[in-house]
Amino acid sequence: MKRNKLPNNTQQYIQEQKKQNLKDKDKVIIIRTAESYKNGWYNNWTPKMTKFVGQTGTVITRLEDYGVCVEFPGPHIAYFPYFVLRKVQ
Repeated sequence: MKRNKLPNNTQQYIQEQKKQNLKDKDKVIIIRTAESYKNGWYNNWTPKMTKFVGQTGTVITRLEDYGVCVEFPGPHIAYFPYFVLRKVQ
């Protein structure tokens, strides 16, 4: 898949996502929506993702600037930016 040039703040996004230290099988709650392609996140927010706000899912993987892949019962998966996730203890 050919990608457009990455935004200037993408490297900062990648570093901040790594600092969250989310691992596979971690439980996370989606705390809010996000704007597409903002703050270095190289992905778009879809209406499907909005229905998961307030719900808890399981981290499957992370893809640098593309986000954190979270699975919900169904199964449903989506890539969320790290800054809308809160780890559930």
